[in-house]
Amino acid sequence: MEQFTLDEAKRWIGRTVIAKTDWNAGSAQMAAEQQGTVIGVQGEHTLQGPPILCLVVQLWPEKHGDVPNVIFVPKPTFNTYLCLSHPVEASPPYEGGPAAGA
Repeated sequence: MEQFTLDEAKRWIGRTVIAKTDWNAGSAQMAAEQQGTVIGVQGEHTLQGPPILCLVVQLWPEKHGDVPNVIFVPKPTFNTYLCLSHPVEASPPYEGGPAAGA
């Protein structure tokens, strides 16, 4: 089973994700197109092998005043049910950097 590496998981922190479809996220039901923010990484120890890293996703409440839920998502589940809410654009070259042709 494919897992997040620590470096890969850290790159997701602060990103907005969206549900591809309705799904039961364990402690919470997530509706299709519901969004959330990756707020951290958690390692879960297993009886055998290295820890499994999960992304910690805070779901955006559907109604104002509702309490947001937090879910822990391993990579296979993430790939099945979640994706970035918008594509990440490449950053423009730094104006003072070597690509600027100083």
